[in-house]
Amino acid sequence: MLTREGYALALTSFLLSALTSTIVIYHPLTLSMFAAAVFSFMYILMASRELRSLKPKDFTFTRTVSNQDPKPGERVAVKVVVVNKAGRDLELVVVDGFEGLTLVEGNVVVEKHVKHGEEAELQYVVEADRRGVYSLGPLVVKVSDDFGLCCKYITLEREARLLVRPRLVEKPRLMDSVRRAQALSISGSGFSVKFGADDVFREITEYEEGQPLKNIEWRRTAREDGQIYVRKYDKLNRLRVVFLIDCTVSNMVGKPSLMDTTISSVASTALALLQKGDAVAVKALGAAEPATFYAYNTVDFEGLNTFLTKLKPGLGFDLKKEVEELSWFDAVFLVGRLSSVDGHELRLVENDVRRRKGVLFTIIPVLSDGSEVMRLLNELEMLRIKKVKKQAEFVSVVRHTELPQYLAYLHRMLRAVP
Repeated sequence: MLTREGYALALTSFLLSALTSTIVIYHPLTLSMFAAAVFSFMYILMASRELRSLKPKDFTFTRTVSNQDPKPGERVAVKVVVVNKAGRDLELVVVDGFEGLTLVEGNVVVEKHVKHGEEAELQYVVEADRRGVYSLGPLVVKVSDDFGLCCKYITLEREARLLVRPRLVEKPRLMDSVRRAQALSISGSGFSVKFGADDVFREITEYEEGQPLKNIEWRRTAREDGQIYVRKYDKLNRLRVVFLIDCTVSNMVGKPSLMDTTISSVASTALALLQKGDAVAVKALGAAEPATFYAYNTVDFEGLNTFLTKLKPGLGFDLKKEVEELSWFDAVFLVGRLSSVDGHELRLVENDVRRRKGVLFTIIPVLSDGSEVMRLLNELEMLRIKKVKKQAEFVSVVRHTELPQYLAYLHRMLRAVP
């Protein structure tokens, strides 16, 4: 294709050809103008033909990402190298793209004259404000002639996915403001929620600080060079915990949003539950693509974390119907603003969970006071919650900054109450 300069030259050549073929002012000048116009046309045709012969196989490229598992706010350094394998010198403009990310350093465009076998390199740093699925690319190479009159765009890679996963809270400390919980009513298959009727071997994993030394797997440790392995066990009364996350657009307030804070807190608590041998299910209520993910051991956590990363807000849901569809649970955590749910519906759901011998935790996170606008919004939100609690007094209200600690506290109570 022609560049802007190429179009200008082609138009000028056409006008000169038309002018010199109709008006003769001075024969040598007319002839030279006509020759220049013909030469320009021939050059454009030959350059275009040469560029059309280039294919994606005439280039090799690599894209290196420094952080393969970034969290919100973490920087990701990207390096792209394109090598000329066309067998001739080329004028290249390499352009890489990114969607939804913020460019922090560097440039996504590089222009260079590249000989055969040489490379064009670009480096840049991006970051994401919130968890989600982002894309790097498409990676496009613009090849032009020496005078920039003709060019061809070649796409080397459509896009590469970048998953920004929820930030996990490791071993959250319990604050005085979260040392409160509802009365628990749990049914299990063992004699004690904390100890169980017996231990059942589950898997062998790498040793982590704090694990009991009596569980070291000495045979596996002896075969490995410098790595210690331990045996993990399940309890016969394994808890089945379900997280119902409100994923409607009403949870997108705040920075980070209430939805992202909820997802990070649920991910952290789910990992702790799986490490204790419990089973976890996470159901996205009102998400753009509603779905449920089941995790039965720590091996499944990678899939669960990816599932949580891809969640996008939607419009609404029928809470009573969603709970009726649950196939198993000992405890249900309902977390979110629940702006489309009233106290009467929550009471019906609580009765349904209790009838099926489970316990329901209903937790509404609220934003911390910041600006005057945020303070007014919080006052309106508390008025709404107060109205809900008149019919469903079991609802807990927690500041979004304390949600991970509060869920951790409830988890410890679940494991400790006989």
